[in-house]
Amino acid sequence: MAGTAGLVVRAVQSGLVVFRGRVGRQVWVVVRRGDGLTVVYGGVYGGVSGGLKAGQFVRPSDPLGVADTTIYVGVRRGDTPIDPAAVMCLDSLTG
Repeated sequence: MAGTAGLVVRAVQSGLVVFRGRVGRQVWVVVRRGDGLTVVYGGVYGGVSGGLKAGQFVRPSDPLGVADTTIYVGVRRGDTPIDPAAVMCLDSLTG
């Protein structure tokens, strides 16, 4: 999602944060849902994400961080990518 710089990025669905950190030049937040799907958020920086750590549980609309110029959202079942729109509503991603 382009053009989102500075907006608060929020968890779309509940899950356990299994990774929050930098990979290359990007900050990533990875949330594992109870149904086995993994939601990956990229381009999530600073602010509220500084206190977010692996092992924390997030609920829908919990803040994950502040958006860079572009946010990446991906969903996987194991190693298989799934269209995020097929399994969640992305309307509540920023706000």
